[in-house]
Amino acid sequence: MKILWTRESLTNLADIEAFISEDNPEKAIEFIDYLIKQCERLIQNPYSGRVIREIGLPIKVGNFTGPAPRPSLTHP
Repeated sequence: MKILWTRESLTNLADIEAFISEDNPEKAIEFIDYLIKQCERLIQNPYSGRVIREIGLPIKVGNFTGPAPRPSLTHP
């Protein structure tokens, strides 16, 4: 499995980081690292989590494990 970081997803992460940085730059980086780690862990555990049927989409949530490199938040 491979995680595809779209331009929109990277823009969203950068916007979230900028917003949180206004109050606490260290927490902003920590939170973005956490979000990225949770997404990247799907590579090692693609079937982890549970499907949320209540919203009608095949979205999974849960705790994941595995390595999580941090992608660049800049765009080419």
